[in-house]
Amino acid sequence: MLSVDEARAIAAEVRSQFIDEASFEQSWSRFFDHVGDPTPTKLRNWLAKDLAKDAVRHAGIVREPVLPTEQQLPPHLQRAYDVDLDDYVSARARDVCHHCHGTRAEPAGEQCHHRPWHTPNADELVTPVRGWTQPFGGAA
Repeated sequence: MLSVDEARAIAAEVRSQFIDEASFEQSWSRFFDHVGDPTPTKLRNWLAKDLAKDAVRHAGIVREPVLPTEQQLPPHLQRAYDVDLDDYVSARARDVCHHCHGTRAEPAGEQCHHRPWHTPNADELVTPVRGWTQPFGGAA
């Protein structure tokens, strides 16, 4: 039978060899759940097997994720990205369309692809089709 002092001595000896503290705790608990007559020899053999499994399990795990520190774009793409983003942010701050550089109150020109943003063009968004009825019974 395994005494408390023997169990403490074995735990102190083997605990530091496990890579993960949780693996040691799990192995320790499983031993006492599965073994009916715990002896020091059985405990050492059990922990040795689980120690080998723990080492293999953690052999391929990288402790720190390998992530890029900053995104490196080719210079011509970086310049284009910076210019477009700066234009967009400053245009939104000034309430100016970032496509045609007109204000929200001005009608969008033919070259502007962001027509819904311009308030005067709101009526042009829905073009009535001949034969459709308008709300409240009006004819198109």
